[in-house]
This record gives sequence, C-alpha cells and structure tokens, in this order.
Amino acid sequence: MNKQITRLVEHRLEFGAKKYGKENMTSDGRDFIEESLEEILDGMIYIAGRIIELKEQNNDKIKE
Repeated sequence: MNKQITRLVEHRLEFGAKKYGKENMTSDGRDFIEESLEEILDGMIYIAGRIIELKEQNNDKIKE
C-alpha cells in the first residue's frame, strides 16, 4: 500500500509541475494555508459521503 501512496503523490507532483510550469510553487502568490484548508474540507466531505454510501449499502445487505 505504501508504494501505491507514493505513486499517487508522485503523480500529483508531476501534475502540478506540468500545470504550473515549475516544481516549487511557494512563490506564485497563492495563500497555501487557505487553499490547504479548502482542499482538506473538500476531501472530508467527499470521503464522508462515500463512507455513508458504503454504510448504507452494508446495512441494506444485512437486512436482506
């Protein structure tokens, strides 16, 4: 699993380098603290929704 996580991180870094034309984005003017908070909150919403879906599917299977 660690190798899969490493590959995902590497792909995101490559994506960012292609999108922004450089690897180090610390000086592009964005507020990385605010952007990080927004991204983390979005991720929490997505994963919570998916967990709820999976729990509902499991409960439906148990009831059958």
